[in-house]
Amino acid sequence: MGLSEVEVLYLEPDDSSAAIRERLKGAPGRRLVMVVPKNCRGLDSLVDLKLLARQVIASEKEVAIVTRDRELKELSRGVGFR
Repeated sequence: MGLSEVEVLYLEPDDSSAAIRERLKGAPGRRLVMVVPKNCRGLDSLVDLKLLARQVIASEKEVAIVTRDRELKELSRGVGFR
């Protein structure tokens, strides 16, 4: 995978926070886009987003969150996601 390539991770509504972090950990790319459906239970709280953000920082990956869920957009921007 080249430096400019972006890997896309499609999440499911029933993905847990731990499962999402494991998928992120196992993703080979450094640049990722996470496509998150509305009401994804693994990212339904600020605590879940903070845990994910901490892992992103530790892994030195760039991660953007794409979703139609307005509340998730606001919360994810608040913890540093694009």
